[in-house]
Amino acid sequence: MTSQEKQIISNYIKRTMIHFFKNSITTIKLPDKFTYPFHYTPHPLCIIATKEVQAYLTSQSQWQKELQQGKMFGVLIVQTPENKIGYLAAFSGTLAGKNCHPFFVPPIYDLLQPQGFFKIEEKRISAINVCIKKTQNDPRYIDLLRQIEKETIQSQQELTEAKEFFKSAKKEQRNPAQDGNSRRKGVSCNDT
Repeated sequence: MTSQEKQIISNYIKRTMIHFFKNSITTIKLPDKFTYPFHYTPHPLCIIATKEVQAYLTSQSQWQKELQQGKMFGVLIVQTPENKIGYLAAFSGTLAGKNCHPFFVPPIYDLLQPQGFFKIEEKRISAINVCIKKTQNDPRYIDLLRQIEKETIQSQQELTEAKEFFKSAKKEQRNPAQDGNSRRKGVSCNDT
């Protein structure tokens, strides 16, 4: 990417997506580092940015019914190469049936675009699910499952029988049958 292209993109982002604060924020110090986003006290700039987004949303009468049902929005404080502080605003999912609106940053990929990554992969996943369903209902597959179950039961029975056989053989080895040829304790054939 050429420096001219980078400048065009940078100007576009600044013009359309970075929102600069309506009131002065010069007395508010920037944080030294990011905070843990799930358990923290929001930085004062985040609170101000959030209030500005809320004011913007209130002015959008066409979205009010949808907003009353609940929608997740977020802000990210940013600093331009010229050290100007502003924020980006975003929302989760779709808003008014679309996922691109002028005030908000666009999604990384468009869920609704027919030729986009999500829709193409969704079709592939659906095709896999159809194959799985077809296989699960195939009579040959069902017969093989029954055969596996039957073989498993049979092999478990054979293992149980083999264990019992070896257990009993081991027991007999420890206690040999008492017959006329077996030695008695302390008695030898030569002692007679």
